[in-house]
Amino acid sequence: MTVHLGIREGQLQVNSLREHSILTALNSDVHLLNNLATDMLTGDAREYTAVDESLDGTVTTENMNRKDPIEVGPFRLRLKIGQPIILLRNMNPRRHLCNGTRLTVRGLHNKFIEADILLDKEVPPAYHTVMIPRIPLDVSEDSSCPFRFRRIQFLSSLPSP
Repeated sequence: MTVHLGIREGQLQVNSLREHSILTALNSDVHLLNNLATDMLTGDAREYTAVDESLDGTVTTENMNRKDPIEVGPFRLRLKIGQPIILLRNMNPRRHLCNGTRLTVRGLHNKFIEADILLDKEVPPAYHTVMIPRIPLDVSEDSSCPFRFRRIQFLSSLPSP
């Protein structure tokens, strides 16, 4: 597999991110590509670890931590400043924070990620930099995961169309 991410000298080219995407069907491939992109960028990576809570009280923390159902994002998320991310949920449509919104990481903080929206020129400048907080997401009963739990994590991973 050959992947061109528009990375030159350890920095992502923003125009390349606006024009290209990586399409993958499997979460394991998303995690692999996310780690590849993280490793290619310069600077120190920050790892965010989720907090998992059983919704029925019968599942161990270790079992929840090993699962990465598509609707809740990864248990461990490694990011660097300048890295592309994508929202997996509608957070605030009025501020252009919708499922599928592409962003680049501007700052990595304890309780939020500061990011710049990669949208067309029609987005007002006041909406370009946003703060993405940690929020709780539940694994639903119709999920591929065999048990229900809640994960508090950021809603981002490598961009895809």
